[in-house]
Amino acid sequence: MPHSSARFARRMAVHVGLLLFNGCGRDGAGGRFGVCGDGVVDEGEVCDDVTTAEGDGCSPTCQREEPAAPRCGDGALDAGEACDDGNTAARDGCSGACEVEVPPRCGDGAIDPGEQCDDGNVATGDGCEVDCTKTPAEETVCEELLPLAQGTCEVAAGAGATLIRGVVLAPGRVYRGGRVLVDERGAIACVGCDCEAAGATEIMCPTGVVSPALINTHDHITYTQNSPYTPTEERYEHRHDWRTGNNEHTRIDTPGMASQAQIRWGELRFLMGGATSIVGSGSAPGLLRNLDRADQEGLGQRAVHLDTFPLDDTGGRELVSGCGYSADMVTGKDVEGEDAYCPHVAEGIDVSARNEFVCLKAAPNDVLEPQSAFIHGIGLTAPDYAAMAAEGTALIWSPRSNITLYGDTAVVTAAARLGVQIALGTDWIATGSMNLLRELRCAAALNETYFDGFFTDEELWRMVTGSAAAVTATDDVIGALSTGKVADIAIFDGREREGHRAVVAADPEDVVLVMRGGKVLYGDAAVVSAVRGADACDAVDVCGVSKQVCLRDEIGMTLEDLEQQAGEIYPAFFCGEPEGEPLCTPSRVESAPLNASVNGSTVYTGQPTDADLDGDGIENGADDCPSVFNPIRPLDDGVQADFDNDGDGDACDACPLDAGSTLCSPPDPNDADNDGAPNGADNCPNLQNPGQADADGDGKGDPCDLCPDQANPGALGCTVAIYAIKDGTRAEGEAVALENVLVTGKHASGFFVQAKPGDPGYAGPAYSGVYVYSPQNTVLVGDRVRITSAVISNYFGQIQLGSAVVEVIASLGEAVPAPEPVALADIATGGARAAELEGVLVEMEGVTVIGLDTTVHEFIVTGDLRVDDLLYRADPFPAEGDHFARIRGILIHRNHDSKVEPRGVEDLVAVAAKAGLVINEVDYDQPGGDGAEFIEIYNGAGAPVDLTGHALVLVDGSSSAPSAYRTLDLSSAGTLAAGQYLVVGSTAVVGTDTMPGIVADGAVTIAFSGAQTDRVQNGAPDGIALINTMTGAVIDALSYEGSIPAVTIGGASVSLVEGDALPATVADGGMGAGSLCRLPDGTDTNQAAADWALSATITPGAANVP
Repeated sequence: MPHSSARFARRMAVHVGLLLFNGCGRDGAGGRFGVCGDGVVDEGEVCDDVTTAEGDGCSPTCQREEPAAPRCGDGALDAGEACDDGNTAARDGCSGACEVEVPPRCGDGAIDPGEQCDDGNVATGDGCEVDCTKTPAEETVCEELLPLAQGTCEVAAGAGATLIRGVVLAPGRVYRGGRVLVDERGAIACVGCDCEAAGATEIMCPTGVVSPALINTHDHITYTQNSPYTPTEERYEHRHDWRTGNNEHTRIDTPGMASQAQIRWGELRFLMGGATSIVGSGSAPGLLRNLDRADQEGLGQRAVHLDTFPLDDTGGRELVSGCGYSADMVTGKDVEGEDAYCPHVAEGIDVSARNEFVCLKAAPNDVLEPQSAFIHGIGLTAPDYAAMAAEGTALIWSPRSNITLYGDTAVVTAAARLGVQIALGTDWIATGSMNLLRELRCAAALNETYFDGFFTDEELWRMVTGSAAAVTATDDVIGALSTGKVADIAIFDGREREGHRAVVAADPEDVVLVMRGGKVLYGDAAVVSAVRGADACDAVDVCGVSKQVCLRDEIGMTLEDLEQQAGEIYPAFFCGEPEGEPLCTPSRVESAPLNASVNGSTVYTGQPTDADLDGDGIENGADDCPSVFNPIRPLDDGVQADFDNDGDGDACDACPLDAGSTLCSPPDPNDADNDGAPNGADNCPNLQNPGQADADGDGKGDPCDLCPDQANPGALGCTVAIYAIKDGTRAEGEAVALENVLVTGKHASGFFVQAKPGDPGYAGPAYSGVYVYSPQNTVLVGDRVRITSAVISNYFGQIQLGSAVVEVIASLGEAVPAPEPVALADIATGGARAAELEGVLVEMEGVTVIGLDTTVHEFIVTGDLRVDDLLYRADPFPAEGDHFARIRGILIHRNHDSKVEPRGVEDLVAVAAKAGLVINEVDYDQPGGDGAEFIEIYNGAGAPVDLTGHALVLVDGSSSAPSAYRTLDLSSAGTLAAGQYLVVGSTAVVGTDTMPGIVADGAVTIAFSGAQTDRVQNGAPDGIALINTMTGAVIDALSYEGSIPAVTIGGASVSLVEGDALPATVADGGMGAGSLCRLPDGTDTNQAAADWALSATITPGAANVP
């Protein structure tokens, strides 16, 4: 019955009751009272036509009235009317304007029973399909994966990254045969069809449904030691009724104060149901990320502000009007700086419950803000939900607990239609769900039985994933399978249920795998053991399926230990419906201890019948939402909620605020900026651009195009310099591009690029390097690359690029920029140059190891600088007290510390033990004539060395076949003491009996025989070998101005190149004083490029200096 008709019927019932009360009995004299409408014209009556109807010429008081003007709804077919069925209700064949209506059909713009939507057309892909169901997520078939012979997933063990293959539930898209790549840091590196990583562990799940792990946005986990409350038929109207016994209700007394072991057991319940995060009003380290606490297991997000009593009404104060709850009520100013604020609001169905909302949207207590998400929100009206939507305030819905306590729940259909974001929470063990799967099951059951299937499976799934992350302000890191997000992932058995339904309808045994940050915590035994190792986790049988749960490295105990410490407690799972599970069938019955009909509210059993399809206690003909649960609540003042009085109840009205309209305009999720352009077609979906202005024609509207004069269509970013990314000129979240940058270091999930002297726009080393997160990269150090698109992000304090699209434009092995010499203190955490040199090659000298952090394979050196192992792990690992002559690497910022990343063994130049003879210094070229040449030998052994049978062999490598051109016998030097130098050179250097040389005191000398000039060649290339002529062994060698990889000496072919060759550019050019020398003095790591350098200061017979 339409709203107006129902009110008329009630009004007539009151009139009839009054007439019967005063009726036509007899007076004391036995006389008869005249009654209007009895057909007899009595005293005081002008007429009596046997009715009390208006507009028929005789009024309800039996007086003459002018004939009523014809009107629509009077039952008479008047001029201009196509029909008149005696009412003005819509959709009954004759409209409120007395025009013939066509029967309800999909595409007529009205949401009829059985329709999820109706947008007035029969187009596809526009949000509402041709059958009036909501447009599902797009599907991409990547590949057909054949089901396994047994189980859902199998594992091919690898190392480093993890590649998951299956049915992937990504935002707005389902990839069948899709892939999710998780890097070794536990971040999602790739989602789609083409993710690859050589050598990665592969989890193949042909029938597995890969989802973000679930997020529980509301629980009181410190009550988790209790078993569920045993419901009676008593239902409450306000939370203080059951909390404090208000209004003669029975108090529910459930103790809190769960122990740490009991909290962990509660977290285990949620984990086994596919969750990894919770807003739990309590916490224990390990297992779940506690989003409202510091125990976030490395997530590093600002804690959610959970507020159970925003009105400071713990004593049970209820008000039907006014806001005099307390002097300490929350204010808008209190939540200004919060990322996420979650207060309990309107938990109840009476006027006092709604009054909480009224007070919390009024200054100074106005907390209707984008960062707010109201928990419960049961006692609200359509305008209240509209106000929430307008401010971006979300709703956290706990249907099972609502139904158990109040027999009713939030009007989520109206909230969703009005644009409110909705997430699910379990509330608490006493009246809520034991895990999120059971809460989802309740939400799905309500949707199917009482909401006419309003929500799709995808929308329900989103309430525990993406929407849950959004309302907790963690959607930048979790809640979606997207590149750059933390790898919190759950895999569900999809052999019997497909896509999102595999999650929505999952049972405990269907949870195949749960990982948090890439770390496997729970799942099928075969999968967990293959990933974690055979004995790392504890076995548990879940409904006939062998599972394993990994507790030892999380909470320091086994499953058996935890069970013993938790004591007598509700089980971690059930097979089938949990024992004593709270209700999910709405009911409020008259036979309860207190009559459930309050202020004219409906009583009902919640059992749908043919006469009452939605089980709300109102028969179909009188129900303004016959197929959607819409009872009269105590706050509704005796009538079904229908704010716009159009006969369609708020719960099923397509436009709850617009009378008679089916094409209303609440905040539209498909037009985020409300500029009239749908998101999919809007060239600027988050900023208003009604004219769709686009100066450069790249498809990006000018208001949101970061380079409106530089075309960057599609995924292309604005081309910028590395400097602009690192110095803050370009903001986090911007999409940018880099052109022709040089790769300086790489690992499996990304690489570093740096500007180099000579590059266009080069402006020095400060802010010249950046890390590019790109797990699919095939680049090499020395490549020139183009990054066509990447997003600036802040990864735990490091400004870097993510979601990168990379092209190699030259692969020539180009030399990387020379490392920037730095002082240790300047680049340690918080150092003067730490920020500006992040991502830049640096070099430190004279370094000592002062500490070790073996858990993360880092060592700490002088100045508290950490040396990390992202690109290279030292082997053997250094020990405290070890000395390095020089450490080079790329400076990064990770986990709140500045760290240096060596690229290989050549970047860790240890102070050599000086265990033998080395060629230590060579000066082969001087300005003018070469009359002061010399070669210095150093004895780094701990004992004297007899030089008998030792010689220096000088090699000419400029010909096609390198050959020795001179041999200098060292036997005449006799014995060289430990730490002593031998200088072989011209007399200008070593001196004569009559002329002193320039050799330091204490050195042994041998003068060239014969000519004293041009004895050591300076062609390209040339070399020197120190050999033992008696054994033929090469003791040391040097190639300079090029490489001599092979030359015949003493009948054997030998190489004069040690490790990485000395670059030809490191040469004694003869333009000024200088020599090639080992730095630090005497150091020999068998890496010529690292050991040798050009010094402007010659030191024959003494220690070398830079």
